[in-house]
Amino acid sequence: MDGAADSRASSTGGGQDTTANQNPARTEQEALELLQGAKAMLTQAGVSHDLHAKVGQTAETIVSFARDYHCQLIVLGTRGMGAVATFMIGSVANRVVHQTDLPVLLVK
Repeated sequence: MDGAADSRASSTGGGQDTTANQNPARTEQEALELLQGAKAMLTQAGVSHDLHAKVGQTAETIVSFARDYHCQLIVLGTRGMGAVATFMIGSVANRVVHQTDLPVLLVK
């Protein structure tokens, strides 16, 4: 890149971590199918994008993806579980923030 902002929007499978007995290829394909609506909206709006779905421990997979694809920023949505729930089970956003040197933008 020549210093310009990267206009590609990438989606990774987030949410709950996958279990070991799931077929990763099947799970990734199902996730890509679920993202077709978002892909259509981005295409219609003229937004250049790449669509990705990855299987694994959510925070670690996001950080690994961002590193592998030389991302400049990680943008994550938060669900706002509240302080007690976040303290008890942690949050993906919190783990990502602490596992990467990249800037992370959290959207509520």
